[in-house]
Amino acid sequence: MANLELNTYIYDADSGHFISSEHQRIAEVIQEYDSNLYLMWIPPEKRELDDTQPFAIVHMPSDGQQYVVRRLKEDEVDYRLLAWLWSNDQARSGNDILGKLEAEEAARKALQLKAEMERREETKELATSIVKSPLNWYKHGGKVFK
Repeated sequence: MANLELNTYIYDADSGHFISSEHQRIAEVIQEYDSNLYLMWIPPEKRELDDTQPFAIVHMPSDGQQYVVRRLKEDEVDYRLLAWLWSNDQARSGNDILGKLEAEEAARKALQLKAEMERREETKELATSIVKSPLNWYKHGGKVFK
């Protein structure tokens, strides 16, 4: 289940749509895991009417022969997707069910850490802005800092 606190929406100027910050975070984790894998999203106007899977994991190796690894519904793009990627890598090396459970837990933790890193970066940027402000007060998010 998605954590609503972490799932905000960000405007994407390229597509003209708002995208989920959770989906963006998952895409970044996938890229950090394997730079040849991409989480792709098909905007509504470019989909077929009956297309229920607007997301895809696409493998784009350096030789240019790209292919779709898996198509996904919107509600399937969460920690379980990362667990699926990681457990499939482990399955190729002969790991068992425990490996799958460990991959799922690692995926949850990776997303939590990514969200925490983003929050810390925002806090750092706010603190830097406050310190650099020539005023003796600073207003942000409805709060006044003195």
